[in-house]
Amino acid sequence: MNDNAIASVGTPVVWHWRSCQRLVQDGLLDENTMHDAIAKAKEKRASLVTHLVSMNLATARDIAISASNEFGVPLLDLTAVAIDLDAVRAVSEKLMQKHRVLPLMKRGKRLFLAVADPTNLTRWMRSASRPR
Repeated sequence: MNDNAIASVGTPVVWHWRSCQRLVQDGLLDENTMHDAIAKAKEKRASLVTHLVSMNLATARDIAISASNEFGVPLLDLTAVAIDLDAVRAVSEKLMQKHRVLPLMKRGKRLFLAVADPTNLTRWMRSASRPR
């Protein structure tokens, strides 16, 4: 599976201490590295997952597998999905990059999205609360 072709499908969840412990238990990081990563991600105002991957502390695939197991959120290999190009065309590239989403399919008025980081609940709550 391609590291860039991983998405979680389902309800956004909050990355919390128990989840960080899961990464340590799964052997992805040691405790000291995790504490440092949390502090640096907060300092940079970045997602913990984004920080871990950008600093090569863990792979996106390993984090996704760990998060999928911890949160019970299905993991989707995008290379195994036939993506509806009409759904992709319905969303601007700028918006997809900003929210790190990929439209998978459209049924009626519903658009089904794959999200890169379902743990970033703050971003989703801000977006959902905006008037349309």
